[in-house]
Amino acid sequence: MQSDNQSKWATIRISRMMLDRLDGFRESHEVGEPSRREAGDYLLSQALDEEGY
Repeated sequence: MQSDNQSKWATIRISRMMLDRLDGFRESHEVGEPSRREAGDYLLSQALDEEGY
């Protein structure tokens, strides 16, 4: 039970972190809303940078 609860909180933390990053990406995007693909590529590149790839 506790493990399941920890997993839920970890998911919430990761989701909030991703939303914060996406807000930063939107602010830095030149014109209009970024496409989902652009946003996904940005989030993936951020995660890979953090892991050292």
